[in-house]
Amino acid sequence: MRYLPLFLLLVLACSKAPAPQPAVEPPTTVDLPIALDASEWPAWAATGYPVFDTTGTAIPDMLAFLRDKGVTHIRLRLWHSSTNPTHGLEEVAQFATAIRSAGLQVWLTVHYSDTWADPGQQTPPAAWQGLSIEPLVDSVAQYTTEVAQRIQPDIMQVGNEINQGFLWPLGERDEPANFNRLLQTGCSAIRSASPGTKIMLHFAGWQGAQFFFNHRAFIDYDLIGLSYYPWWHGDDLDNMRIALRELQSVGKPIWIAETAYPFTLDWQDTTHNAIGLADQLHPDYPATPAGQAAFWQRLLTLSANEDLAGIAYWGGLKLAAQPGQTAPGSGWENLAWFDFNHRALPILDVLQTPE
Repeated sequence: MRYLPLFLLLVLACSKAPAPQPAVEPPTTVDLPIALDASEWPAWAATGYPVFDTTGTAIPDMLAFLRDKGVTHIRLRLWHSSTNPTHGLEEVAQFATAIRSAGLQVWLTVHYSDTWADPGQQTPPAAWQGLSIEPLVDSVAQYTTEVAQRIQPDIMQVGNEINQGFLWPLGERDEPANFNRLLQTGCSAIRSASPGTKIMLHFAGWQGAQFFFNHRAFIDYDLIGLSYYPWWHGDDLDNMRIALRELQSVGKPIWIAETAYPFTLDWQDTTHNAIGLADQLHPDYPATPAGQAAFWQRLLTLSANEDLAGIAYWGGLKLAAQPGQTAPGSGWENLAWFDFNHRALPILDVLQTPE
């Protein structure tokens, strides 16, 4: 019995041992374009709050920092007429100029809405509410032409996550003639106004993607974009790989247009986090800085091995507010590339170094 206390101490020590962390592979050496959706950065930069690299040194120029880490494209969100000026045409055009000056390419995602557009909502701008199909087609043509001429992006999306169409109800996929006409109108406007721009159609997830793109063969576009979040689209990467290989039969280069992963399930600001439950995680990757970096490395490797055109991380600069505050916080704070002290996380060290 005299050994029982020692035995109990050993048991307790073992029970408190940290969970094993996934190994983070060295950076890949393949030439794979990497994008970051950084739509919120101008608003954050305006606050004056510093952001730090891994050594704790303040980053003086975020765009240059990202470029030097291997980012090649900055993805920007555009809303038609929003109370949030960060996503208006004037502000987005100014940010696009700064992006180019930093040696990065501009990827523009046009939501054709005054707010978020995704598979669950595709609300037309207030200015277009109640239009019949002919005036709506004309509005899409004029607006898209104006945007493409003004920004001349390297990549431009017609809609965002248009699984069920866009500009509802007239542009729903259940109204295929209208949907396809509106889609082609947007593509044609880009092609005429900015011939050097690559046109992307963006679908959320891989399930149903083959059917969707097989039925868009008559649309004049250049790139397929797919969103991939394991908590929404499934955590079986082997199934994803199979779907990507099948989708290549469409004959268009494929981007992973959105992905992300948490470095923690905790929170700092008072904004509700979008992802915060253990059952939302991929079983191979814990919500830790190392787990986030390893998940990203896995997708980099998968994208390179499947000859994808590139990969984009969504919301890497959607940073946490100060403790107990809401603004300028984010429900994506635990999926960003910087921790709650605004210090760079290990995921930034598995970005590729440009040749």
